[in-house]
Amino acid sequence: MPALLGTYLVVVAAEHLMFHGILLGLLREGHARAPKSKLVLKGDRAVTYATMRALFRDCQGLGFPGVSLQVGD
Repeated sequence: MPALLGTYLVVVAAEHLMFHGILLGLLREGHARAPKSKLVLKGDRAVTYATMRALFRDCQGLGFPGVSLQVGD
């Protein structure tokens, strides 16, 4: 998973939530390669806020120095 300007942008679609574990594995690998990279999570309208917050918490647990939620376009 290549970093763009030191930041990973992850767009979460409701129909792909079953791949949560795979996503975390890829992010873990990316963080190991570039530990100073930041992470931006953006969910589509069908993803609940509670789901995004849970993913946010899991990503923080991976050790990213900055995790943020993006809303809108």
